[in-house]
Amino acid sequence: MQLFRGRRPIGRRAIAGLFFLFVGGLYQGALAQSGPEVEDKRFRIIGELELTGSTLPLAGQDFLADPAIVPEIDAARVDLRPAWQRHAAPSYNAPGQPVIAIVIDDLGMNPTTVARAVDLEGPLTLSFLPYAKGIARSVVAARDAGHEVLAHIPMEPLNPAQRPGPNTLKLSQSPRELRWRLSWALDRVPGSVGISNHMGSKFTADTSAMSLVLAEVKQRGMLYLDSLTIETSRGAPLADQMGMPFLQRDIFIDHRAADKGSVLTQLEKLKGLALKRGYAVGIGHPHESTFAALEEWLPHLDQTQIALVPVSVIAAREAPTVRSLPASGAMVE
Repeated sequence: MQLFRGRRPIGRRAIAGLFFLFVGGLYQGALAQSGPEVEDKRFRIIGELELTGSTLPLAGQDFLADPAIVPEIDAARVDLRPAWQRHAAPSYNAPGQPVIAIVIDDLGMNPTTVARAVDLEGPLTLSFLPYAKGIARSVVAARDAGHEVLAHIPMEPLNPAQRPGPNTLKLSQSPRELRWRLSWALDRVPGSVGISNHMGSKFTADTSAMSLVLAEVKQRGMLYLDSLTIETSRGAPLADQMGMPFLQRDIFIDHRAADKGSVLTQLEKLKGLALKRGYAVGIGHPHESTFAALEEWLPHLDQTQIALVPVSVIAAREAPTVRSLPASGAMVE
């Protein structure tokens, strides 16, 4: 038998070989269309995908991380306490010992006054305006010196002529705007235990506005210090209702940049209140007379009698309920 006349003849064995090659090709194509099991060293597909031994779930299945590829977290090294405890300044006071907290407000705008405050004997509580330049360095310096830090949030005053500063919280703002401004301010003061109000005689008297602010502060695990720039402030009552740590100012130690003698008198009143009630909170400002008085008074404070503590200690120890202002607690913005 010859095929393809004029060319080399093809024998029966060659024809049989071509036949088997043809049939084999059809078989491989059928296997490819049927979706066979595929395996190699890296992955295997059998209804679900397995990568190097870790199975990825199909749709609707829960994903559980493979402990072999997820690093173990040492829970003992993770500080899960809220910020007002985690960032608290170290201090000591004997059980039941009267305590005093002294806060210096309005810091950050002048590096000289920041340095002066940081150099005071402590622990004090230093309250920084969030819009100040170089605030992160100032906060680090304060905490390294053993002081506690607050974010001094600008809030709307009754007197429109007074200007608390950029990104002031105002009653005319939407909830979204208020949250954004508050978040911006808190992010600017890292390591703070909480907030206090800068001015705010109008804002702090509004229940709705203060409820929003305090909810955000509580969510961050922070405390609230009510500067009490107005007698009708809703800050402390709302914080008490919300079950968050708070305290409020008892005495301004420097009324309108008082002279050194007047500041020393106010400090003695603060001391007397602490001895009588068990604790007292005083607020001062970065004035020359205030610094001079504190530089003289703090070294002579008998801390076997009264302990100087940061505000977090009073918030944790006393959790004071709303009370009427003492006679010396004048309203100052």
